[in-house]
This record gives sequence, structure tokens and C-alpha cells, in this order.
Amino acid sequence: MRSAYAAFDEALAEVPENRLHTLGAAGDDWSVRDVIAHVGQPWLAGQLEAALRGELPTALECYGTEAAPPPGTDLSTNDARNAAAYERDRDLSLDHLREREARSRARMLDAVRAIPEEELSVEYTIVDHLGHVGHVRPVQDAEQGFPLARWIAGNSWFHYEDHAAQLRAFLETLEA
Repeated sequence: MRSAYAAFDEALAEVPENRLHTLGAAGDDWSVRDVIAHVGQPWLAGQLEAALRGELPTALECYGTEAAPPPGTDLSTNDARNAAAYERDRDLSLDHLREREARSRARMLDAVRAIPEEELSVEYTIVDHLGHVGHVRPVQDAEQGFPLARWIAGNSWFHYEDHAAQLRAFLETLEA
């Protein structure tokens, strides 16, 4: 996780400060600032922290707010969840987003360190009985899931690696 964070930071450090709000950093509609907001979502860290305490996660610890997304928001897909987060975070300052992203990383590292190793191979799924928070928990009965290690990889180092690559591609467009 730390090496993926470092690679992201290296790519981010190359982006001129005056281009952090330029669209095109991840698709046509996201700026570098939006990417920072996106990777800095503490959703899985909040899920893991709650699980370690034996509690259900709250919206506040997963998103930094208790405010639900607008009625009719379909949170069953990554695209819909990302769109809801984009709308929720669009007015937050860059400084706030940078601080949240750093806190989210630290929380994720702490939570992963605290998970018993044998738990990493247990299949987990996401259920929506908590409304807009969702709940990552071990599968039950015939539910389909993925090993917890896969959830962690996808929401930490793979996620940062993907967005670091996008930032490097964005930098190439700035140089062209």
C-alpha cells in the first residue's frame, strides 16, 4: 500500500499547482482535485474500523458526513457511488481534500495492520441494509463475495496505481 501511495504522490507532485483544477485528469470530467477527493474517500477504512470494533459502520466515519445522497440515487454501481461522492465533495476545498486523503491513508494502514491474517482470505460482500453507507461483511448462505484481501487491494493500492497512471497520462497531455 505504501509503495502505491508513494507512486501516486510522485505523479501528483509533477502536476503544476495551477493545473490541479484542469479537467481531464481522469476521463473528461475530473480534475486532479477531483481525483484527490476520490482516492481520499475513507469508505473502506470506515468499514474496516467498524468491523474491528464489532459495530456497523456509520456514514460519518465512511464519508465524513451523515447527509444521504439525493433521493433516487442508485448506489448499486461504482459509477453511481462515484457520482454521488463527486456531488457531495465538489464544494470542499483542496486543502480539506488533501488532509482527508492523508487521514484516509493512515486509517486504512492502521485498520489493515489490525486485521488478523486469517481474516484476509474470508469472503466478504457488500449489502445495502444501511442505506447509503452499505456494509462490507462476511458472506452468508449463498451470497457471492470476494476475499477481504481483494476488497482491500481494490480500494487501496490498485486504486492508487490506477489513478497514478491517469495522472501520468494527464501530465503527458499538459506537455503536448
